[in-house]
Amino acid sequence: MYAKAITICVLFFGSSLAAAEKITYEDHIKEIFQNSCSNCHKPSKKKGGLNLMIYSDVLKGGSSGKCVESGDADSLLVKCVTHEEEPIMPPKGPKLSNKKLI
Repeated sequence: MYAKAITICVLFFGSSLAAAEKITYEDHIKEIFQNSCSNCHKPSKKKGGLNLMIYSDVLKGGSSGKCVESGDADSLLVKCVTHEEEPIMPPKGPKLSNKKLI
């Protein structure tokens, strides 16, 4: 249903969207999290126990458990940022733009 959900999931796990360029957390995803999520999900705050600024912490998840799983386009994080599931993220703003998700 959501091509963007599949794409964001692929991005989280460093897989390649195109054979020419490998998508990585540090080079492509971290900036999106810094701009959209870091007010609440950073090492010094970790709202919900979730830190999105360090890749290994993203994989660990937060107080509700894992928010991403390798190869899972229906991960909690994807559903939250696409406003398909509660808690919607960001909580007081629009969902992340398709440009950020694709």
